[in-house]
Amino acid sequence: MAKFKSDPFATKSYDAWAACASRAGRHADVVRYMRIAIRDNPDFKRGWLHLGNAQKALGQTAQAKASWAKACAGSVAEACGR
Repeated sequence: MAKFKSDPFATKSYDAWAACASRAGRHADVVRYMRIAIRDNPDFKRGWLHLGNAQKALGQTAQAKASWAKACAGSVAEACGR
């Protein structure tokens, strides 16, 4: 039987919902989902990256730059999920 890693904060679920919202152009929803994900898991680099992209799409350039800076605090490979 395969063992699954537990995600007590549902970070991956919020990430998946944000990806769907992004594809639908619902950037405000992406911001909402990513804020929840990074609130519960502040080391989630990909969440900061997605948050920054959504903020940029909404014209929130200063906030996007701050989010991207937090995403870049780790390695690029980590932010890209590699």
